[in-house]
Amino acid sequence: MRQIILLLIGSIVIITILASGSCNKPPYKPDYKSITGFVIGKETCNTDESQDYWLIDFTYDPNPPTVGDTLLFNGNTYTNVLKTKGLDQRLKVIGMSVSIDYRIISAG
Repeated sequence: MRQIILLLIGSIVIITILASGSCNKPPYKPDYKSITGFVIGKETCNTDESQDYWLIDFTYDPNPPTVGDTLLFNGNTYTNVLKTKGLDQRLKVIGMSVSIDYRIISAG
């Protein structure tokens, strides 16, 4: 019984020390940004479909950063479009919402 009480008191002391050690630290800010868009279609330029690109329009959020080009696709003009081959199978649906994380790399 005495060992259980000592173990319980020791656990409380360790938790208290760990919790107090995180005070006065600034909140964590990840070193990446996130952008949301939607799948608008697939380029069908190759006989091998695995070599085709999927097109994602990143104008979903207000004031999105410029990450892509303007593109005329199926009679519609899209801005901020990226082409990707690495789209997950579950996201290869026209109209599907897509979110990606990216890092800003600057020269210097």
